[in-house]
Amino acid sequence: MVKRTTITAFLVLCLALSVFAKKPVNFSGSWELDRVASMLGDAGLWLEEIKVTQTKDSLLTYRTYQTNSYEEYPFTENLTLDGKEYEITIYEMPRKTLATVSDDKKNLVIKSQVTFWGDNGEVTIPSTETWSLQEKGKVLAIEYKSVGQDGEYTSQMVYKKVKKEK
Repeated sequence: MVKRTTITAFLVLCLALSVFAKKPVNFSGSWELDRVASMLGDAGLWLEEIKVTQTKDSLLTYRTYQTNSYEEYPFTENLTLDGKEYEITIYEMPRKTLATVSDDKKNLVIKSQVTFWGDNGEVTIPSTETWSLQEKGKVLAIEYKSVGQDGEYTSQMVYKKVKKEK
């Protein structure tokens, strides 16, 4: 009797834990930069829009960066969410990226480094993007930090979810 009660209690506990286990936040959707709500700083290039398809273990992004003169630079990146490094070359610049979900499953952290040839030779710029959803999933906030030749750069970008067309 004691064994059956113990086993039953254990199974009920496992079921309760699986029901209440937090699922990672899902960033899927099309997002457009809200320039008014964002703090872009002195960037000459910023992420204007991003389309995200997220599954349990991967993140596919189609990013469109834009310059002050409205030139666009799109690229696609497919990452796993287990912290494995992914390599891509964007406009002749190697980029190494890894993405992980935070322990509380509320944020996505994307760490990358881009290498290019500057005036004084090869330059590698590391950056970190911390993604979070706000306003019941209608707003994507990305806190961006990088360190370059001119020092540290930070920005806080706010994206509004684009409503699906019918």
